[in-house]
Amino acid sequence: MKRISNSSSSLSVASDPLLPVLTAVDPLPKAPPTQPPPYRQIKLALDVHAGDLMVVRRVDGAKPQPPQKMSYDNFLRWVVKQKSQAKEVFSCYEAGPIGYWLHRKLIEIEIVNYVVCPPCLEVRRSGVNNGKSDALKLATRLDRYLAGNHKSFSIVTVP
Repeated sequence: MKRISNSSSSLSVASDPLLPVLTAVDPLPKAPPTQPPPYRQIKLALDVHAGDLMVVRRVDGAKPQPPQKMSYDNFLRWVVKQKSQAKEVFSCYEAGPIGYWLHRKLIEIEIVNYVVCPPCLEVRRSGVNNGKSDALKLATRLDRYLAGNHKSFSIVTVP
């Protein structure tokens, strides 16, 4: 990325001119409603890190799709498309290194988002703990939570 600065603030410009740069103050584009969405419900479980995130998607009660690694800009553009494909979109991520800006962006896009307390997701203590496995386990817990098991994780109150 190139940095361009002017007297009032600095702007980030992507090296690819076709990709718009989204910042914390940019409004996200809303997908225009054209026809009824093909899905009833999409659930997104996010394992967030300082530079990127891992996302697992479940569509209409099907098994979780393989985890995908995305940058935050690509994820926000992708989630707008998900909103246009389902009547309801839910997401969750563990409270952690990124604070609550992502939660506020998802709420702005009209996604129901839960910030959850970081649980010990490795119940068998097998030593395998990475973004993919954490995102898959969060997807299962989000599915349980939405099915009525409100003890599957603890929700953080966002200030």
